[in-house]
Amino acid sequence: MASSSDQLSSSKSLSLRFKQTALCIVPPERLCGEIDRLRSFYDQTYGRWPPHVNLLYPFVAGESLPEATALIGAKLKAWNENFGPPDISILLDKADYIAPGKGNLVHLVPRSLGDGATLQHLRNVILEALGQDDAAKYNPHLTVGQTKAHNDHSRDSLLSKAQLLSAIEWKVERLVVLIRENARCKGSKFTRMRVWGTIDLSGRVMINDIGNPCDEESWYNSETVFGKLSGPEALVGEEMTTYQFPLDSHFWRPCAKAVDEDATREPNPDIFAISSYNVLVELPYPPPRERVSSKESQIRSLYKFLDQNYPKNPCIIAGDINIPTSAITIQKAIDERLLSPEKAKVLPRLESLLSEYRFQDAWVIARAGAKDLLSAKVRIQRPIEDISEGEEGATFDPKQNPLAAASAGLEGRPQRYDRILTDRHGNLRVTEFNMFGFPDEDMDIPYHCNIEDETAETRFGSDHWGVRATFKVLAESQIADTTADISIPSSLATPANLSDKHDLDLCLREHSMVPTKEDISKRTAVLDLLRNVIIHGSAARVDENGHSNNEPDIAMVLVPVGSYGLGVWSPSSDVDCLSIGPISSKIFFAIAEQRLRRAADSGIRILRKVKAATGTMIELEVNGIKCDLQYCPAARVVEGWQRISLSPPDDPIFDLSYQALTKLQAFRDLDYIRRSIPDLAAFRTAHRFITAWAKHRGVYLSRFGYLGGIHITMMLSRVFKLFCGEVRVTSTDMIYRFFQYYADFDWEHKTVFDPFFFESTPRYRRYANEPMVILTINVPLINVARATAGSARTIVEELRRMAQLMSDPDMTWSKLLNSTVSTLEPSEEFLTAYSSYIKIHVQYWGISLAKGKTLLGWLESRCVRLLNDIDRKLPSIYARMWPARFSSKDAMSDDSEYQGCYLIGLTKRETEGTEAMTKEERKQSLDLMMRVLEKFKTQIQEETKYFDPTTAWLDVTHVKQSELGALKLDGRDWGECIPTEELSDSEDEEEANIFLPGGGIVFFGPLDRGFPGPIFGQAPDTSGGLGWNPIFDWVDLVVGYDDRFLGSLEIPLDNWKTEQTDEEFIPQHRILYFRRKSDGVVIWDRESKKDLVFGSGVMPENQDVGFA
Repeated sequence: MASSSDQLSSSKSLSLRFKQTALCIVPPERLCGEIDRLRSFYDQTYGRWPPHVNLLYPFVAGESLPEATALIGAKLKAWNENFGPPDISILLDKADYIAPGKGNLVHLVPRSLGDGATLQHLRNVILEALGQDDAAKYNPHLTVGQTKAHNDHSRDSLLSKAQLLSAIEWKVERLVVLIRENARCKGSKFTRMRVWGTIDLSGRVMINDIGNPCDEESWYNSETVFGKLSGPEALVGEEMTTYQFPLDSHFWRPCAKAVDEDATREPNPDIFAISSYNVLVELPYPPPRERVSSKESQIRSLYKFLDQNYPKNPCIIAGDINIPTSAITIQKAIDERLLSPEKAKVLPRLESLLSEYRFQDAWVIARAGAKDLLSAKVRIQRPIEDISEGEEGATFDPKQNPLAAASAGLEGRPQRYDRILTDRHGNLRVTEFNMFGFPDEDMDIPYHCNIEDETAETRFGSDHWGVRATFKVLAESQIADTTADISIPSSLATPANLSDKHDLDLCLREHSMVPTKEDISKRTAVLDLLRNVIIHGSAARVDENGHSNNEPDIAMVLVPVGSYGLGVWSPSSDVDCLSIGPISSKIFFAIAEQRLRRAADSGIRILRKVKAATGTMIELEVNGIKCDLQYCPAARVVEGWQRISLSPPDDPIFDLSYQALTKLQAFRDLDYIRRSIPDLAAFRTAHRFITAWAKHRGVYLSRFGYLGGIHITMMLSRVFKLFCGEVRVTSTDMIYRFFQYYADFDWEHKTVFDPFFFESTPRYRRYANEPMVILTINVPLINVARATAGSARTIVEELRRMAQLMSDPDMTWSKLLNSTVSTLEPSEEFLTAYSSYIKIHVQYWGISLAKGKTLLGWLESRCVRLLNDIDRKLPSIYARMWPARFSSKDAMSDDSEYQGCYLIGLTKRETEGTEAMTKEERKQSLDLMMRVLEKFKTQIQEETKYFDPTTAWLDVTHVKQSELGALKLDGRDWGECIPTEELSDSEDEEEANIFLPGGGIVFFGPLDRGFPGPIFGQAPDTSGGLGWNPIFDWVDLVVGYDDRFLGSLEIPLDNWKTEQTDEEFIPQHRILYFRRKSDGVVIWDRESKKDLVFGSGVMPENQDVGFA
């Protein structure tokens, strides 16, 4: 038998140069869990090759496999007969690397145990059977992963992780023959090595005849090798070692298993925390396509296992999910052809898979409720413009962690790999979320880390930040209460034609909505200059004698608010700034104006000083950028500024006057939104698109009753949070869902509010003349929507129009912001859409352009009154105003005077059951309209503070469409060259001189000394405070006021009218007192300066503020 075998092997020599086949040793499945997890992150062949040790690769041609295996089987059978069964045991306990040329290959080194045969001996026997000589050097290894060439940090990082793998040992019983095949799975083509057959060491050959299966579950599904999984019931948990990190030893060590689990079990706590800290692996950059292919099946297998074994138990999944989240990383992988576009589309599906089943992301839920402590801690400073979609809450950040940079490189992007998932409908509520693993508190983390930092391993515990979530166990009644007031909309899938973010970005750049790097740096410099001038005085000066004239600091802060503060600004946006300090508003603006004027040579120019009911504002131009500066007097806020974001809404630090709270609200609401949006980059992109749409369609400008930046912010924030349970919130998804959600929104009965800040519908008294209610977040609750019935209808119509356009399968992002239905621009369509218009024609020929701009601002702010009058007195007429000024071509070329017009389109309101108007009714309606227009015209002309008949002319008429003439939008700025000399306020300067002797600046010392007692709160502040203070019952209060004819009268507070257009409006300076009806107690009195609402003025002894 031996001689025949030798004769067979010597008579035949097969070529070993075909890479379509391989002969290898595959470890048992039960030992490969840790190895495969590491390979799935680093090995480019993961998913195409099993974990293996090659004996022969390349091997023989595919058609020669039957002959080759027969020869090898015969040789092994002869070996068994002559020497007994081969005894080959392998131990994998050492890691090493080789550098084949294009990179580094990290692998495990197999060692033969005992006195048995070695792999080299086995390989020699096989080569002899095939008639080959062993000329090449044999270097057995089991590949773990690859790294780029000349990247020693990445290589050493992977090598250290491979060395942490547990040693595995097994006895070799069979050889595995692999053959390369082309396969298709779920529409994607790929190649992989399939198990062709096996050769037992006894010499028995088994050929696998299973065809071309599409199997993403496991390499061990071949029944010829290790037995086939029979279905879901075969899913069992793998016994794995649990490790702990005792503080006393500072080493990871296995946990001791309890002998009697029932004896050591403790009662379930009401509050507990779950942590995950990745000390082993991270994703390579960019992601290999093979890992994407198998990730979905791994997630589904986990879900099946939990369903089988724990169908009714609350479950928490914590660990490294390893799904790339950065949009830049994914796009780069596509551009470099490392990831196909088809595979890239799988990634959002994986994110959705995490939530569509039964789980929700603990970080997303905590973030939406501003309970993500890291966002408020602000220890890590990162420019908001540098954060891309999918990078918020990153746990792997090469920008700030040198250990992460060592493996991903400094070009690597932040990724949110590590997650904690919890049951969506269980009895666990996320109460807090934080990250850990940062350097010590006294160590600053630079934004761009140093990859060569030799102390990184001692300062950073891992290349990942750890994640920790705190949960509260709810009772059954609490579960019902927490979901009763928030209606979650059903999932809305974004059409495939609108899912490309790259096309969306191109569209926004085409419409100049995305700032350039130059725009960003310029505004950053503007803000720094303003902060330096306002707080520290003008830039350091040196007088003739060489002495420095630095001015002392004022203890205050200056923060950006509005679109710039939130990061949703465009190149045409102004920079809104809010200064907060301990001094009065009058003193602040006196000091600010002096300092701003002194800094004129730094490019600062005061345009005008606006005094309104809400306070004073200075309009500036700083190096060509328009800025608005407002002020909020709040000493305690400045004192506690470092903890302002962590302070609860009812903190005593916010016990301020109504007007101060209103000013501070711009920052508080912005700060909350910034800390609670799960993906600020996606929010910015979506906000910019919606803003561009609103401007394009003529529904953007709040002073005309349309949308503004604050409206879009509140509306979009609500959509983000209602859909945040879906884990991944992309900009394309949120834009689509924004329009679909608000197109069907019941504006008449529902209110837009933050669903996470308010656990139930907020207490707000809605008036009949409020067709839309969009509430602020912090007190005082204010409806920011100034919509009229007509403007609300226009907004809803445009929302529905957009929602319908987005359903078109041929629609693109560019088409949505261009005229797709008509060749005309929307403003041109408006000029032909109505049979008649109201034309508000204004001319100005004065010398002071400041007064001309002021006149226009005043006129535009009064147009809402006209629209309200039309809605109230002419309910059968629908009026739409275009939020811009029109002018004729001739008027725009005339430099001697400015003239333009505002247009309101009129049409009959379509309602069911209404009959056509008779000729007499039409005449009465027309007469009534003329009276309304004449009243509006008279009101404007009588306001001599803004309208001067010697320099301006105004006319309000009702014209037919044919009488409009040739009009186009007027883009001129009537106040571009405003002389600042006209803006001095003598009263303010006199007041300033009282506190600033000799024109100098007084240094305001420590905030806890030298401040007068609380100033008596005025009636507007008190009435506003009573509206949101839960201690006082609105219905139980009456207002005492001074009637001009009847003297002192009373009226219930809930009947008090604050809208100036209301016929029953009474100026608030006539208020004498507020009294409680139930016991007659006066809670505020102007004459005696008694104030039990805020505690200002004269307080009775032993009397608490806001008593019940």
